[in-house]
This record gives sequence, structure tokens and C-alpha cells, in this order.
Amino acid sequence: MASREQQHTKKVPLFPFLSLLCFASVFLLLSLSRKTSSPSPSPSHSYYRTFKTRTPDSTPCDYSDGSWIHQPDPKPARYDATCKEIFRGWNCISNNKSNGFDLTTWRWKPRTCDLPPFDPLAFLHKFRDTNIVQGLLGIP
Repeated sequence: MASREQQHTKKVPLFPFLSLLCFASVFLLLSLSRKTSSPSPSPSHSYYRTFKTRTPDSTPCDYSDGSWIHQPDPKPARYDATCKEIFRGWNCISNNKSNGFDLTTWRWKPRTCDLPPFDPLAFLHKFRDTNIVQGLLGIP
């Protein structure tokens, strides 16, 4: 009779419970260690100063809030058929897309501040001997 009672008792599967407990513990430990060990951005680093610019009335600039504006007299196109950095299939000008040159006459204008035009040489000089990928992706 004792063997019959053992057959009817339901065993609780421990594997899913232990897996969930381990996952939650690892997640908690990682989130706590990230909060305590993440370095604050150095104010002297030029990348962080670039994105903390403020408008004259001292409000932070939101570069994502704006619109595309037409600039009828653009600077000379950097993306013509001689541009080897752009994949051939994506180069509208070298692929003779009908509005290829017109696409270069549009620029992004943030609503609350001014965005200076991109100067590739100044950018490369500014970030010489630094890891650009880490800075642009926000990896500490």
C-alpha cells in the first residue's frame, strides 16, 4: 500500500524553477554591478562635450527633434561617382538615379538649436588616437 501512495504523489519539477532563479540572480547581479561600476563621462572628453551643447537660453539641444530642410545651394557633392566609401548599390549618383543630386540638397535642422555642417577632416583630427566606435555607440 505504501508503494501505491508514492505513485500518486506529484513530483514538482525543480529544473524550471532553479533555471528561473539562476537567471534572475545573474540579471540582478549584472544590473547592480553596472550601476556601481559604470564610469561617468569625463567632461574633458570632446565627444561628451559635443552632445552636451546648449542653446543660448541654456536648454539642452535635442538633435532628434527637427525636420529636413531644402538647401538649394549645397556644398559640392561628396557622394559622386568617385566616392569609393559608399557601396555601389547605394550610391544614387553613380547609379544615375534621377534625383541623385537633389538628395544631397537636403539637410537636418534641429528645432531648438543649430547643427553645424559635418566636416570630415575636423572630425578625424578631433578623434585622432581614440576609439571612435566606443564613443559613438556609448560603450564605456
